[in-house]
Amino acid sequence: MSYSGPVFFHRGFSVLLLCCCAPAASGLDLAEAEALATQRDPVLRELEARGEAMAAAAVASGQLPDPELRLGAVNFPADDFERDQEPMTQLLVGFRQRFPRGDSRSLSRERGETLASAEDTLREERTRDVVRAVRAAWFEAHYQAETLALIEEEQAWFRQFEDVVQAAYAQGRRQQHELLRLALEKDQLEAEAVAARQALATWMADLERWVGPEARAIDLRSAPELPVPAPPAEDAAAVRTHPSVLATARRVEGAALGVEIARQSYRPGWALDVSYGFRDGENPDGKDRPDFLSAMVSFDIPLFTKDRQDRQLAAASADERAGRERLAEQTRSLRLRLATARAAETGIGERLHLFDRDVLPAARANVEAVRQAYRNDRVPFDELVRAERTLLTARMQRLRLLVDARINRAELLYLAGEPS
Repeated sequence: MSYSGPVFFHRGFSVLLLCCCAPAASGLDLAEAEALATQRDPVLRELEARGEAMAAAAVASGQLPDPELRLGAVNFPADDFERDQEPMTQLLVGFRQRFPRGDSRSLSRERGETLASAEDTLREERTRDVVRAVRAAWFEAHYQAETLALIEEEQAWFRQFEDVVQAAYAQGRRQQHELLRLALEKDQLEAEAVAARQALATWMADLERWVGPEARAIDLRSAPELPVPAPPAEDAAAVRTHPSVLATARRVEGAALGVEIARQSYRPGWALDVSYGFRDGENPDGKDRPDFLSAMVSFDIPLFTKDRQDRQLAAASADERAGRERLAEQTRSLRLRLATARAAETGIGERLHLFDRDVLPAARANVEAVRQAYRNDRVPFDELVRAERTLLTARMQRLRLLVDARINRAELLYLAGEPS
């Protein structure tokens, strides 16, 4: 008599369960899920809008101030307000154009364009992060689905074995405590199955948050292979060119331009005034009075800089220093994160090799030997249960390692970028 159990039972039951979670099993693959998630992510749309706003503001900041039109009446006599009574009476129309200090206009535009490009780079970083999150949720859901399938396979074996033990107990060849222990194991397995279903529902909800209702069409039995990330030799370049680092670097560039803009405040701004005065009446010689044309240039005089220009420059310089420190910390953090992911890749690979070479074959061989010994009444029932649970645990651990390897690869692809 064999106690290996019908594997097809758990497969059929798992398909039924997974169809409940995914009505169209082949309706959505990982690449499609990633595309849907990036299309629907509100943060990406926010970053796009912010980039457009900053780019438009940058163009506006590089323009001259609007010209000013001046209209007025000058030197009108207060007794009768006649336009031709006094020679200096005139109707005045003038034009004034202000020019900002130094190169502040071009620097402001360059700074705005730099900050807008930082937002565009952040969109790339957010896209990577969304893809990483979708992949992690997909693999975690796959792990829970496959864990549930393993538990159901074990439950099927225990149900089949229970029938054998009950028949032997009825013939007086088995003891009651074996039936009680079987019932306990079944209850424990059911508790584990409930926990797996709960975790599966949680990860499906997470996938649906990213992907939308189409997440219900995901085939949870699949665990797609991800691209191979760049080799470790390229890690230094990957950190330098990571979108989050580039975005911070561009913000530092914007802060440096802010320092230059603050320095322009020590230079005078100026304005050009041109006016034309219309006069009526005649000169004593009988000729018409000529109109007047006036032109003036005015300048700011930045004499008292201690509490204005000096403070503005100090604030801009401090902001630039803060940005450089933030960039250094972000670079260190990414470098550590990448090194951690590389170490995890090596460690998980070694553990998987150990499981495939030694642990699982030994666990399977132990189960077969204990089953045969139990049939021949050479080992107690507890030993059989312990062997079965050891094999189930080993299979779950290997499954966890496989999922961890895929999630870690998703992390590496986020850090090092997708291969070209």
